[in-house]
Amino acid sequence: MAVGRAGGWPDWSGFGSTARGPAHIRRHGTEGGRRDYPQYGACACNGSTVGWERADPPEGQFTRTHILNYFQQNNYRLPVHPATLCIRRQLVLALGGWTALPGGEDTGLLLGASVIADGYFIGEPGLLYRRHPDQITGQADWTKPSEWMPRMRLIEARALALQDLWEQR
Repeated sequence: MAVGRAGGWPDWSGFGSTARGPAHIRRHGTEGGRRDYPQYGACACNGSTVGWERADPPEGQFTRTHILNYFQQNNYRLPVHPATLCIRRQLVLALGGWTALPGGEDTGLLLGASVIADGYFIGEPGLLYRRHPDQITGQADWTKPSEWMPRMRLIEARALALQDLWEQR
């Protein structure tokens, strides 16, 4: 459906971004299924680029639960963008894959992983995401609180349940 409305150039992965996450995981261990969060940028229809709407954190490690705490304290917003998440397959399978929601499924996976293991933010751009007026995630039926808030609450509830189970082990 979205492909029929798309025009111009597609999203772009940064040079080397596909290799950076796995290389980092190999270098820094795998305890708990370490995750990496590459930097995110947005590209306007005119080809100019802008940073993500929130300031990127400094490059470095996120301790377990940091992402969830930020999400809860910042009106269900994330400190990093989940689109370029690099995660071990075993952890994805253990978490049940991407959350079965009409939106925010990458947020659900990121939050689930973040309550199980530490992560790492890579400060180099990993994605240029093309933004345009007709994109689905910019439409009112996607962003209106009556649609968005229940999704975010469910994502939060799942992360809290996973966190509780993890801490009981």
